[in-house]
Amino acid sequence: MAPEIEIGGTVRGALGDPAAELRLPSIFQWPKKAEAGGLAADDSIKEKASLCTSCHAEGGVSQTENIPSPAGQPDPFVQWQLIFFRSGARKNEVMQAIVEQLCNEDIGNLGAYFASLPRPRRQSLMKRRR
Repeated sequence: MAPEIEIGGTVRGALGDPAAELRLPSIFQWPKKAEAGGLAADDSIKEKASLCTSCHAEGGVSQTENIPSPAGQPDPFVQWQLIFFRSGARKNEVMQAIVEQLCNEDIGNLGAYFASLPRPRRQSLMKRRR
């Protein structure tokens, strides 16, 4: 059974258990937006994002195969991925250790931050695959 996700933050059937419910923050109601460099210039957001650079590289554009580039990804997508790692729905020891340090506000801000960055050019993606 696939999990049923409600806007507002409840996932029913989380982790394959039909009776399990996982409360998540509403990813559609974060108050901050990364417009005109607002969040991108915020030092506290950059400090949190610096936790990501060892794998996802500076500017969120990974140069390593099998490590995705969060730069330019939609804000809700980034937030949900971080939430899924934090909850254990997605498994990766490195990611779980990092996201355990993040509060819901951090996750919302990181989603907005990475969404505000330019997407990687196709050419840089092709270099990674060689």
